[in-house]
Amino acid sequence: KLLILFLMSSVVFSFCSIIISFVIHLDSTMLLITVVTFLCVPVCFVIAQNMRKPKLAAIITILMAYVFFPVMFFWSGGIHSGMSMWFLMCITLPWILVRGKASIVLEIIGVIIFTATIIISVIHPEFVHPISGEYRVAVDIIQSLYLVGGIISSIYKFQKISYESQNRRIKDLLEKEEEKKKIESIATDEKGEQVVALRENDQNGLNLQTVIETINDI
Repeated sequence: KLLILFLMSSVVFSFCSIIISFVIHLDSTMLLITVVTFLCVPVCFVIAQNMRKPKLAAIITILMAYVFFPVMFFWSGGIHSGMSMWFLMCITLPWILVRGKASIVLEIIGVIIFTATIIISVIHPEFVHPISGEYRVAVDIIQSLYLVGGIISSIYKFQKISYESQNRRIKDLLEKEEEKKKIESIATDEKGEQVVALRENDQNGLNLQTVIETINDI
């Protein structure tokens, strides 16, 4: 469910990013990379839903982010852009979308890739395609801030709602179980009282029979 939520959020916010990039006239290559990234999301969705392989889809999603985001980093101003925020989101994905040892491996790979990307951009600034104009830089940072914040907030809100819903279900089950135990306890007590009464009746009947037999013997 988290993967589907992330993919749907990515589609919505990536579409917003494409519109914003088009409006502020960002580099056409950067816009093309964003569109390709946008089109790759449905592929992961199909793998997760139709092929019933959510873990594979999650791994592919993360690996695509590890490939596309460094490229976008170099083509959108490097450290003088909002791509660092997307890096932050990427290194949280393995813990959110993948379980087990694979999450640790993916996390290590992501940290290495993004650290190397930033260091290379500083050592070789000629590899970085700058965003022309402070206005465009500001818009890119602002859109990254709100888009990344929107995706992370959506995941957090979904987790919170799921957690509260699960707690309510558990609480209802516990209350029903407690009520069931009380009913069973009452039924057991009533049954016990009936058994005692029957035993007393049987004992009284036995005593009466003994008296009758004694009179007859006399």
